Amino acid sequence: MTSELDRLLAQIKSESARTVAGLAPPPSKHTAMYTGVEALDDALREIYEADESSGPGGGPLLELLGLAGSGKTQTAYHICATIALDGQSVLFIDTDGKASAHTLAQHIQSRVKCTEPQTSESEQRIAQALRRVHIFAPSSTQSLIATLAMLPQYVQQHGISAGLLLLDGLGSNYWADRKEAVHVRLRSKRATAFFRLQQLFVDTLQMVHQRLGCLTVATSLLLLPVLESRQSSQDSSEGLTRVIGAQQNEYRDHMIQRWSSVVSRSFLIDSRADGSALTRVTFTPVGSRRQQTGPYTAYIDNSGLHANIG
Repeated sequence: MTSELDRLLAQIKSESARTVAGLAPPPSKHTAMYTGVEALDDALREIYEADESSGPGGGPLLELLGLAGSGKTQTAYHICATIALDGQSVLFIDTDGKASAHTLAQHIQSRVKCTEPQTSESEQRIAQALRRVHIFAPSSTQSLIATLAMLPQYVQQHGISAGLLLLDGLGSNYWADRKEAVHVRLRSKRATAFFRLQQLFVDTLQMVHQRLGCLTVATSLLLLPVLESRQSSQDSSEGLTRVIGAQQNEYRDHMIQRWSSVVSRSFLIDSRADGSALTRVTFTPVGSRRQQTGPYTAYIDNSGLHANIG
C-alpha cells in the first residue's frame, strides 16, 4: 500500500512558489462571475468588491458543507450547468463516484427550456454545454492529488478556458485514508500520515487553483459527530479543529486546520422536504469570513435547483 502511495505522489511535479507565480495567468480583479445560486453570487460580489480575489489564491474558492443528502451535489450540477451554458469550460472532479452525466444533462436541458423554445438551435446549445464539461473520477485521495496536479497541463493541451474547477464529495475517502494511514510509518511523529496526506492535498489544490486562476467550488461531507469523550489532543495533532452545527448537532470538520485559510467563503447546506415535490434547501454562511447577509433559501425538484419561490 505504501509503495502505491509513493508511486502516485511521485507523479506530482514539484515547483517553487516563484515558478508557479510565473506560470499563473493574471486573475481579473473585476471578472463577472454568476453561479445561479444567490448565496454564492452574493459572496462573489462581496469578494470582488473587497478586491480579495487579487490575493495569492488567484480566484475565489467557495466551500459547500453538508450531511449526506443535503443537496450539495444537486447544487454542484446547477453551478456546472450555469458556467457551461455561459460558454466556459468546467473541470468537474467527482471524488465519490456518484456523478451522473444523465442528471447533469437534465439540469442543462431544464435551464434552456425555461428560457427558449425547443428547436435545433437549443438542442445544439445543450450539446455544446455538455461538451464543455470535463469529468474526472479519482478513486482515492492519492489519485485525487495526482489528478489535480495534471490539470494545468490538461487545460493547456486541450486549449481549454476553464471557468470553474468543481470538486464534489470531499471527505468521501476519509475512512479509507484513516485506515490506510495506520500502516504508514513516518520519521517525524509530530504529524500523522493522514495529516500529511491532507496537507499534500491542500498544497496541491492551492497550487492548481492559482495556476488556473478560475472560480473553485468544493462540496464537503460532514461526517464526524462531536463526542464528549473525544480527546482534544488527537484533534490538535490532526488539525481537526473547526466545528460546524447542522440539524441541531455538531460536526467536526474532516479537513485540516489550514484548509480554512485557503477557502474564501463557506456555506452550510441543510435540506428539508417541503410537503410536496419540492425540497427546501438553506444556505447558511459559516466561518470567520462569512458575509453579513443570509441564510438563503432555494428549492430542489427533479429538474434542478430553483430560486426562492416561497
